[in-house]
Amino acid sequence: MKWHSYFLILGTSLVLFSCSDEVGDSTQSQPVDTLSVQPDTLNKDTIQPVSVVKKWNFTAADEKVIAIPENLSMGVSYKTIEAILPDFKGVRAENRSAELASKGYVEGMSETTLFGQKAKCVFHFKNDSLYSYDVAVPIMDMKEAEKKYNEIKYFYINKYGAAQNPRVEEDNYTATTSYWKTPQGYVVLTNDLSNAEIQFGIHNSLPK
Repeated sequence: MKWHSYFLILGTSLVLFSCSDEVGDSTQSQPVDTLSVQPDTLNKDTIQPVSVVKKWNFTAADEKVIAIPENLSMGVSYKTIEAILPDFKGVRAENRSAELASKGYVEGMSETTLFGQKAKCVFHFKNDSLYSYDVAVPIMDMKEAEKKYNEIKYFYINKYGAAQNPRVEEDNYTATTSYWKTPQGYVVLTNDLSNAEIQFGIHNSLPK
C-alpha cells in the first residue's frame, strides 16, 4: 500500500512538473505567424495567364502609321519632319491665309497609305514649332468607318488608357471623337461623317 501511494504521488508530481515546464516554455517562445505556416492549397495548374484581348486587325504598316502620335514630339521644326519623311512637301501659309502666315502659322503635308487607301498627313507649325499633326483617311462606307474607328480607339486605349469624349451639342451627329491626354500631347481620334473620313493625330492642346 505504501509503495502504491509512493508511485501515485511520484506519477502525479511528474505530470505536474511536465505541465508547468510546457507553460514556462510557451511564455518564453516567440508567437508563431500562423499565416506563414498555412499549407499551399492553391492549385497552380488552374492559374490562367493574363492576356490583352486584341480588338483590332491592322497590318504592321498600318500599325506603324497609327502609332505615330506616340513617337512624335510637339515643338519639333519642319526641318526635323522633312528629315523623317522624304515626301514631305515643305510648308505654306496655314489654310492658305496670308494673315495666319504673318503670325507665324504654316502647314506642311505628306502622304501615306492606311487600310489600303491614300491618307493625307498635315503638320501645323507656329514659329517653326510643331503644335498639331493629323492623318486623314477616306472611308466611304459608314459601317466600315465605324469599325475602323473603334479598332483605332481600342489600339489607343491599350496604349493610353480609357478614352475621354468631348461634350457635343445634342443636334451634332456628324462626328464622333475620342481623345487621350498623354505626355506627348493630346491624341485625338475622330470619325468625321460629314467628310467620310477618319482623322487622328496629336495636338499640344485639345481642339475646340
